[in-house]
Amino acid sequence: MGLLDKLKPDYRHSNPEVRLKGINKLHDDAILLDLCLNDKDKEVRLAAFRKISFSGYFPLIVSRSHDIEIRKEASERIANEDD
Repeated sequence: MGLLDKLKPDYRHSNPEVRLKGINKLHDDAILLDLCLNDKDKEVRLAAFRKISFSGYFPLIVSRSHDIEIRKEASERIANEDD
């Protein structure tokens, strides 16, 4: 852990376990989207995706995520909204 980690919010910490805990405190879908698409750790990306509540982001996630599991879940959430 670096000195700068103490100055950052938990979701920006260098340790993925701390980032996962930080996601639990987040309610900003824009930040969650950024983490979902760009975090280095797959578990962090998945946790961020599962916390997103704004359904308008799901098509973007389907088209831009590099994770097959996340793209699949986003597609399912889109389909469920259409029902």
